[in-house]
Amino acid sequence: SSGINAEWPLRPGILLVVISAVSAAPSQLLDGNEAAPSGNRTIKELLGDAFISRDGTTVTLDSLKGKHLGIYFSATWCHPCRRFTPVLAGVYNKLREEGRAFEVILASYDMDQAAFDAYFAKMPWLAMPYPDRDRFFALREKLSGRWIPKMVILDEEFNVVNSNARYSIQNDPEGENFPWAR
Repeated sequence: SSGINAEWPLRPGILLVVISAVSAAPSQLLDGNEAAPSGNRTIKELLGDAFISRDGTTVTLDSLKGKHLGIYFSATWCHPCRRFTPVLAGVYNKLREEGRAFEVILASYDMDQAAFDAYFAKMPWLAMPYPDRDRFFALREKLSGRWIPKMVILDEEFNVVNSNARYSIQNDPEGENFPWAR
């Protein structure tokens, strides 16, 4: 048996593609103190202890204490990412000028170090070190899935307050609704 319902025949030359997705409420998967479904590490553990700034200095997670964090999943080859990055940079710079407790960390989907370096050079925020791909993949599994650009906002305790803040930020260029909690 072909498994195809005879009442709904396919015609030659037609390709049928079925896409299935599973969704869960953010509170089911994204609590900062709850272990990842595929492991036992929290968001804080997955973030790691150190990030890099554009000038190459190391910034520790401890130095970001008390701030909301935006984890920005992006890549240079992604056209929607390249459109969103300047919008995010404008909001980021405005919030920083106002003294708001906010930091962004790039989690790069780029294919190699050179692409990462070129893209990150245009950004005013921090990044996960590109060579630490294990950390990136674990964090991606926990927070992002595979769609980019993706912006996840964490509170000061590493709990997700907005698991898809891209549109919240695009619709709030003045940052009036920061931290865009849902």
